[in-house]
Amino acid sequence: MKVAFGRERPDANRGPYAWFQGGRSFVSADTTPAFALAEAVAAGFDHRWEVTVPAYVAATAVGVGRMGRDRHWASDILASAFLGIGTTKLFNALELAPRPLVLLGSVNGERFAPGRHVVPASKAAALRSIDVGR
Repeated sequence: MKVAFGRERPDANRGPYAWFQGGRSFVSADTTPAFALAEAVAAGFDHRWEVTVPAYVAATAVGVGRMGRDRHWASDILASAFLGIGTTKLFNALELAPRPLVLLGSVNGERFAPGRHVVPASKAAALRSIDVGR
């Protein structure tokens, strides 16, 4: 992304609108993983405030520190936060999404797939009709 947007850093003294000029400011490579980690930790603890607040405060401190050293604009940090949090939420959603049962074969007329128990064909229809809350 840095190469694609080419935004100049604040210490280049070209202003916040110096895009596509070969700079490497947008997005912050330090702040993005900090926010990704903060979201992962928060999600791991069901977003309980006593875990979420310190995690996000630490990630914000990384971004503010980068701005304090004139390495990033505030919009770089904000975009990094959205990118880090968004990708973590996307990966968590994909991981928790129900997956279809991929059938690889059968043994004595009973279908099977890796990591799944063998279910007799006679019981498969009955099991499909049960709502397991997904």
